[in-house]
Amino acid sequence: MAKVIICTGISGSRRKEYLDEFVSYSTKLGKKVKVFHVGQLMLQRAKQDGLNITSKNILNTNRHTMHALRSGVYESILRAMKDDHKNFDLIIISIHGFFYWKKTFHHSFDHPYIARFKPSLFITIMRDPVDIESTLLARYQWKKEHLSEQEISLWQNVETEVIATWAELLKCKYYAFYE
Repeated sequence: MAKVIICTGISGSRRKEYLDEFVSYSTKLGKKVKVFHVGQLMLQRAKQDGLNITSKNILNTNRHTMHALRSGVYESILRAMKDDHKNFDLIIISIHGFFYWKKTFHHSFDHPYIARFKPSLFITIMRDPVDIESTLLARYQWKKEHLSEQEISLWQNVETEVIATWAELLKCKYYAFYE
């Protein structure tokens, strides 16, 4: 049965890129790794459902719509995981813990699902706030936010503290990696 890892990281942390590189590396070693990039799956689901939600406007979406969309994606992941446990060595669920949007923290997870995924490990990908700032400034949706290095540091701190708490509550190991 495949192990499950929940991997988080704030926007601009390069979490997706690191995980994609990890999958390539694992494949070279003969290991099968599946990554569920929840954000991408939410955008795909929104498109299928006829919702006008894109990477440019997703953080402005009504919180009830966002919750329903995210829950639908989580349910589809749980269904897929039944077969994936047999066919993969490792399953990674890639999510954000929080967004810092319009100077306010917004959680981007649903508590009941975290335990239902039955993770054995939590990982948070962190990066130098200067690098995150430049990455976010290059993205349309983040340009107007004008996040400072201090705000980015605080955002990463909130992300790591919350994810460490999840791990503690579920009696799992937790690691934060800093580039």
